[in-house]
Amino acid sequence: MAFYPCSNHHGPYRGPSSAAYPAVVTGTSSNRRHLRMCQPCFGDYLENIGKVLKEVQYDANDSEVISAIWPCAFCGVERDDSRVYVTAYPKGEPERAFYGGCCSNCEARAKAEVLLS
Repeated sequence: MAFYPCSNHHGPYRGPSSAAYPAVVTGTSSNRRHLRMCQPCFGDYLENIGKVLKEVQYDANDSEVISAIWPCAFCGVERDDSRVYVTAYPKGEPERAFYGGCCSNCEARAKAEVLLS
């Protein structure tokens, strides 16, 4: 039995856990969490954030990472008032990292989907 409950379904679970460290950064302030999830919830979490955020391809020349403005990952508007980052550590696999921009209108949605809050 896991010592901590799953950050997604908030209940106990058996088996290994995986961790994710999401952050929503606005200027000099940030909202961050340490998420511990059971394997089914973690798979769903990665699938959901993979639909809106871009995954870092460590082997590729990803020029968008260094661009000045990222479009909002949630609505597509060409404005990024906040930046969204997730570093995920699947059990027994290499780390995965995701990123995206977020406009002020979608910040509440970003926090709900990425921080699970």
